[in-house]
Amino acid sequence: MFESLNIQYPEYFIGLCLVLGLLYALVLYFKNQKWKEHRNSIPWILGVLRTLAVALIAYFLLVPILERFKSRSQNAIVVIAQDNSASISEGTDQAVLNAYKEQLANLNTALQEDFTVEYFQFGEEISVGKGDSLESQSTNISQALQYIEEQYSDQHIGAIIMPTDGIFNDGRNPLYVSNEMTAPFYPIALGDTTIRKDILIKNLLYNKIAYLGDKHEIQVDILGTNVAGAKSTVTLSKVVDGKTSNLDSKTVTFKSNNYFETVSFLIDANTPGAVQYKVSVSGVANELSQTNNIKSAYLDIIDARQEIFIIANAPHPDIHALNQSLTTNKNYKVSQYFAKDNIPIESADLVLFHNLPSSKYPIGKYLSSLDKKKKPRIYITGSQTDFKTFNSNGLGLRVLGAVGQTNESQAKFNTQFNKFSLSERLGKELKNYPPLIAPFGEYNLASTAEALISQTINGIDTNYPLIAFDQTQGIRKGFIAAEGIWKWRLFNYLQDNNHELFDELIKKVVQFVSVKDDKRKFRVNIAKTDYKVNEDILFDAQLYNDVYELTNVPEATLSIQGTDGKKYDYTLTRSNNYYTLNAGALKEGSYSYKATTNYNGKVLSANGKFRIESVQKESYNLTANHTLLYQLAEKYKGKVFLPSEINTIADYVKGNTAMKPLVFQEKDSRLLIHYPWMLLPILLLLAVEWFVRRYSGGY
Repeated sequence: MFESLNIQYPEYFIGLCLVLGLLYALVLYFKNQKWKEHRNSIPWILGVLRTLAVALIAYFLLVPILERFKSRSQNAIVVIAQDNSASISEGTDQAVLNAYKEQLANLNTALQEDFTVEYFQFGEEISVGKGDSLESQSTNISQALQYIEEQYSDQHIGAIIMPTDGIFNDGRNPLYVSNEMTAPFYPIALGDTTIRKDILIKNLLYNKIAYLGDKHEIQVDILGTNVAGAKSTVTLSKVVDGKTSNLDSKTVTFKSNNYFETVSFLIDANTPGAVQYKVSVSGVANELSQTNNIKSAYLDIIDARQEIFIIANAPHPDIHALNQSLTTNKNYKVSQYFAKDNIPIESADLVLFHNLPSSKYPIGKYLSSLDKKKKPRIYITGSQTDFKTFNSNGLGLRVLGAVGQTNESQAKFNTQFNKFSLSERLGKELKNYPPLIAPFGEYNLASTAEALISQTINGIDTNYPLIAFDQTQGIRKGFIAAEGIWKWRLFNYLQDNNHELFDELIKKVVQFVSVKDDKRKFRVNIAKTDYKVNEDILFDAQLYNDVYELTNVPEATLSIQGTDGKKYDYTLTRSNNYYTLNAGALKEGSYSYKATTNYNGKVLSANGKFRIESVQKESYNLTANHTLLYQLAEKYKGKVFLPSEINTIADYVKGNTAMKPLVFQEKDSRLLIHYPWMLLPILLLLAVEWFVRRYSGGY
């Protein structure tokens, strides 16, 4: 350690401080007549004391800085990156594994004598600290190498020790990771490189969403290693309420030692909701592991069927055209009625009224029933429509002055419409389609309504709607303000030999009108519906008051129930003006959840479903990849050690000259005024001066 004293001004300022002190002393003692009477040395002594005191005070005003330099040494860092994946525990004999854990602890003790040892684990993610659970379901070695570079690039890292079997199933190949590590890399080669007998389900391929009544396929990829000539049974089962029932089975014969085959099962989607299917393949004697012989598939069977009623005033070719278009969607059940029929209107999800209300059938009772349940509907107007009754219902479209006359109206697509989109070709072709027969009159759309297609009459574009939509009091309505739409379907077929454009238009109109807005005051959202085992299940919830402002005053609870019947209850956490919940990790399976709160005396609830799938990447391949470890050791100028050689690693590392401590010089700069004792010389000089003055009779 050494010190230096500096000021922020040129050095001649120090001389100026002395000159200032000297001038002050001359004025005080040698220009004063009183002190001239003293012919002895007293004035000189007092002058020197005052000169030094003033000079020191002036020097302190120059803000002197005391700089202190000291040396500090830093031991080299040894990073131990532990592979925490399940392939090590499954592919290593338990006795060897126990001995490895003990030797690794001894290695840590030996290294700590001379170095700073830091641990982290890697598998699915990075975890700082020690651990030997060996449960991670995937391995990302490249992520571990990148973590070392990011965390230790500016530190004195002397060695990297990585106990691993070299198997990676996530991330990039670690050989091709761009890494500027300069520390030597010492892998400890765990696992077994022997290729042993193993049969596994490598993958399941299926659509995670299926519709009720459909057939769906599950493809099973089977891989057999060193089992040539063996036979296995692949079984498909369905899991309901924790009970498993077999659906189908097939036999696979392994024709070589590295054999791959895909087996397919066709299933009827006859149960709505979340359904779990389990696929298993029987093992063989002395098989390495059978944890990879079972895999589950989770499907959402959606009951998306809608009851669509077409109610007409009288027979018309439009009805057949609409029916043909809608029935191409397997989720639509279309029923046709005439207004005179006894119609079960309550069971309809959507109603298309053709030329209704009419003078003979005002359909008031049907509209009243639909309004009560806020059911959507589409009105197709024409020459038989009674517009006096139609206009009086306040439907969102009024046609004034219609007295039985008609116009031929062609279509003009509204490019400003943005509620949904039509294909570019349909938008261009619509103007060429045959004209429809629209009632003659003045068309007025409500301010809440918007037109998708407007009328072009005798080549003149108008703002009269041809197809439009409105929504009031939570009820969606659509309007096709002309009849003869069957001609569009026929024209589409004549042009393209199919009905695709016409079907697209009708389906989009029906889909938009029938979609339901979310007006719930209590809503619960789950981060995702497909989770992996060991992932935290995250929820958030919102509660709205009567003017749809967020509030979280009341307590909210959430319960989760698995297919095994086990139930988990939670209380949601209030955060800002909403709710959150981390339900933690759950075991594999399908789950349903229901959240409940009581607001203003009314019980509100929301529910949903999610599933948790087991990730078996570590079970697919249990043959250790020591070749990769030797390549990495060569790349980073290290050496591969076997588990039996762990006790030699400490001495090997200590012999590396790069492991010597680094010596740093640090500078500590502080203002001299921060050292109060430095003011003592000034106080001492002034005190001595005062004493001499008093002693010599001065005052």
